[in-house]
Order: sequence, then structure tokens, then C-alpha cells
Amino acid sequence: MESLAEVLRQIHPCDTSRRYVFISYSSEDADLVWRDVLEFQRQGYNVWLDEKNLDKTKSSWKADALNAIEDMECELVVFYVSSSSLRSKACYEELRRTVAQRTVFLHDGPVKFIAVDAEEVGDITGFRKRVYDSIRNSNLTKNERADQAVILGSFMEEFFNSNNEKVRIRPKNERNRGLDYYEDILAAFPPSTRIFTPASKKEATAAPAEPVPVTAPPAPPAPEPAEPPAPEEKMVGGVDIAAAMEEMLRRASEKKQAGEASAVPEAPPAPAEEAPAPPAEPEPAAAPEDPVEHGEAEVVTVGDDDIPV
Repeated sequence: MESLAEVLRQIHPCDTSRRYVFISYSSEDADLVWRDVLEFQRQGYNVWLDEKNLDKTKSSWKADALNAIEDMECELVVFYVSSSSLRSKACYEELRRTVAQRTVFLHDGPVKFIAVDAEEVGDITGFRKRVYDSIRNSNLTKNERADQAVILGSFMEEFFNSNNEKVRIRPKNERNRGLDYYEDILAAFPPSTRIFTPASKKEATAAPAEPVPVTAPPAPPAPEPAEPPAPEEKMVGGVDIAAAMEEMLRRASEKKQAGEASAVPEAPPAPAEEAPAPPAEPEPAAAPEDPVEHGEAEVVTVGDDDIPV
């Protein structure tokens, strides 16, 4: 269950420029009342709550609350009946304002109110006796007890002077309720105070329908890569230079591949040595006068000359 502070945070201030429902209650019943107000707003109703519409730092905040009931846009007052509210001066003054003379003039009659039991009340005359006993036996001062007893008596005389149990809305936690608690209360809300219509309860609680699978459209085929533009032909002397160059490169490549497959690399040639000069031809020897054997020739001295022999 949400905390009371979280409940209050979710409640919106009333739009007083439009028709609305005023909530009158004792602060001791806030845990019940604020949760109810939040549900009323979720059902689309414009609801006035003091904690959201009053500036309590102002000295006039109590008068501002009474003026909100008197306002021509106020269509209904919801009064929560409890042992606390029936002795609350503020609650009594709020209910009294619904029948004040100025209010009657502005609304062409009293502002209607409904009573919602905030606790087990049952026969209200018997409930009044229990409340009175609790006031008399409380630890309040004598004057405070007297004030509360007067407020209780005024409530009973002016608004609950008979057992109106059938016209009050029974408590929320009552067993064996014949009608849903909120449906019972909202049935009394004027249609003019509903500022929007929410989804029905059946729609709100129904399981969401399974999503229909959506087939994505097939992706468009990827564009084929554009062919590179053909090189611009250049002609020189009637010869296609680009085609000729391509043919030369092709032949050179084929020749290179053929040579690499069959040729055996040759050893580098040895450095050339200088050829020896041819031997000089021997000069023809002079024919000896007489064959002689190799060796020293004998010398014969004839006269003054030496003549070899």
C-alpha cells in the first residue's frame, strides 16, 4: 500500500474555474479520505481538498475553505462522518455553509451534501451517545469538552436528527457490501464535475492484446559497384597509344613468365685474363761455316789476329 505522503503527492489541486466536489472531513480521518480523493480524481472528477487548495500559512485559510463551498462552481459537499468530525468545529462550519443565506442565493438553493461513514456508525442516534460519552470522559479542559458537546448536539439537531442510515454511504471496510464502495459514492457526483472520462475498469484490467508481428519489408538489393570509367583513348599518328602500351606490357609479362620457368641462371663470366703475348719467332741462325758442336771454339793465333777454329 502506498504511503499517505505518496498518496497526497499524487492528488492534484482542484480547478476552481470549473465545477467541482468539496471534501469535508476531520484530519484524523486523512488516511481514508486522501486515498478516496485520489481514486475520485483517477475516475475523472474535479475534487477540492484543503491540503491541495489552501495556503495554510495565510490567516484567512479557514475563511477560504468556507468560500470554496459558497462558490458557484461548487456542486456537492462530501462529508465524512466519524467520532472526530462530529465534534469538529471546522467540519460543522463547513456543513453549515451549504445552507447559509448567501450560498442559497448563489446556488438557487442549498448546496447538496452526502454523508460517507468513515467508521462503523450504524444507528446514528446510538452513535451520538457513544461520541458524547467519549467527550465527557476525555482529558480535555472543561471548556473544550463543552465546546465539543455543543458541536455534536448542533450536528444532530440540524443534519442528523433521525436515523438516516439508509441515505448514508456505508463504510469502506463493511462486510458483505451490496455495491462497490466507490461506485456507491460516485453515483452521487454530478456529471458536470467530471472533467475527463478515463478508460473503463474492464479496459484498465484487461490483459493487453498480443502485438501483431510486423514483417519488415525486404531490404533493397545492394547497388552493384560502378565500373571504373574507361580510360580516355588517345591517338597518335593513327595508333592507339593506350592499347599499344597495354599490348607491350602483356608481352613483356608473358616473356618474363616464360623465362623464369625455363631459364637456368648462368654463372657470371669470369673476368677475362690478358692473353700471353705470342713468342717471338727465332731469327734464323747464320749458317756456320763448319758445323761445330756446342761449346767454346778454339782460337788459333795467326800472326796478330786470333782466328777461331
